[in-house]
Amino acid sequence: MRCHIQAMAASCCNQGLDPHLRDHRETQLADDKHCKGVGLCEICDEYERLVAVVDTALDVKPFELSSLDVIDAPAPPMWSANEQAFWDRARDQHVTLAKAAKMKPVRKGLLTDGCRGQANVRWAERYAKIPDGPSVGQPFRLLEFQRDTR
Repeated sequence: MRCHIQAMAASCCNQGLDPHLRDHRETQLADDKHCKGVGLCEICDEYERLVAVVDTALDVKPFELSSLDVIDAPAPPMWSANEQAFWDRARDQHVTLAKAAKMKPVRKGLLTDGCRGQANVRWAERYAKIPDGPSVGQPFRLLEFQRDTR
């Protein structure tokens, strides 16, 4: 069973590291006008589905960085030691998964990859769900002023 999950994670990692999917989602996180986002955009939804499969297989907790959200580079120097440790763990998993998927790890990322504000936006839109009303259970989407990380 564990071998099957690892094979599925490697397959999803291969798809999740596709520059088209990853760059699309990262650009949407940095600029909410790029697309409608999670729950409203098929590309964003597919990327988040792949992240969920990989994170489940690797037992990544919601407060930890996903191996698909980092690149094979050192952690941002302005991050705390604890945040850098989370980055390093995710980067090690990223490199291992890329090898298992027979592809090169992503070495070049977007400027927002190292931004704590963008990581917080990513977390909120990935894990927060609307608690009640007509859209109950739908992904929570931050408004433009809530996404301002400058």
